[in-house]
Amino acid sequence: MTPLRVGLALGGTAGSAGFARMLERAIHAETIGLHSVWVPEGHFRRGALASPLIVLAAIAARTTRLGLGTTSLLLTVHHPLRVALEAAAVDALSNGRLLLGLG
Repeated sequence: MTPLRVGLALGGTAGSAGFARMLERAIHAETIGLHSVWVPEGHFRRGALASPLIVLAAIAARTTRLGLGTTSLLLTVHHPLRVALEAAAVDALSNGRLLLGLG
């Protein structure tokens, strides 16, 4: 039987203090043994990030085993090659921890 894996949805943030809190929450999630953290992409709305892969790269630099997920990376607003290259870079930087959710 596969064990239950629990992740944490971090949501979006505003300002440098919000990003610092998000990074602290991700580090804490790893410390308490959660499987992953997840961030959404959204533009011009509260609770989402304009560049979730950048945030996940920052989290990757501060954690070692935590899965790093996008809840909905929006392919309709990005060039597919750019998404593929950036996702591959985050996956390489995190030693294969990227969980790519597309919307």
